[in-house]
Amino acid sequence: MNLVKDESGQATVFMGLCMAIFLFGFFALAVDAGLLYREKRLVQTAADAGALAAAAGESAGTSITASAQTAAAQNGLTLGTGKGQASVTATTLTGTGTVGYVQVVATVHTPTVFLGLVSSRFNPMDISASAQTTHALPPSAAPALQMAACIRSCIPIFWSTAAAVSAHRTAAFAAAAPAQEPLASTRRKADTSLP
Repeated sequence: MNLVKDESGQATVFMGLCMAIFLFGFFALAVDAGLLYREKRLVQTAADAGALAAAAGESAGTSITASAQTAAAQNGLTLGTGKGQASVTATTLTGTGTVGYVQVVATVHTPTVFLGLVSSRFNPMDISASAQTTHALPPSAAPALQMAACIRSCIPIFWSTAAAVSAHRTAAFAAAAPAQEPLASTRRKADTSLP
C-alpha cells in the first residue's frame, strides 16, 4: 500500500512520456520531409526531361504537352489526379528572333506517412517543379527577322563587290592611258620657261 501512495519519481515517468512523444514527432517529421524531398528531386528530373522533349516536339511540329507528358511518364511519373499521380502542363513562352522558349510544370500529389495524422490538408501534399528550355523557331516563324538578317549580310557583300568592280575599272583605265600624263607635264615646263 505504501507503494501506491508514494509519489516520488512521477516526474521521471512524465518526462519519459514527453520525450517519447517529441522523439516520435521528430521521427515522423524526418520521414515525411525525406519523402517530400525525394519526390521534389524526381519531379524536377521529370520536368527537365519534359521540357527537353517539349522543345524537340515544338521544333518538330508535334504537340508540346503530349511530348512533355510522355517524357515525364518515362521518368517515373504516373499521370492522373489521384494520390501519387502527377499532372504535367507545357506552355510556349514568347521567343526572341529565331529562338523560342518552352516551360513545363509538373505537379505530383504526394501522400504523406505521418503528417496526414496532424491534418487532412497535409495528405496529399502537392510537390511542383518547373523547367524552361529554348528551341529553334521554324523558318516561317520569323520571316521579317530572317529578311533583315539577310539584308544585313548581303549589303557588305554588295558594297565590297561594287568596290572591287570600281577598283578593277580604275586599274583598266589607268593601264589604257598612261602616255597622256607625261605629255601634260612637258607642256607645263615649256610654258613656265617663257618670260
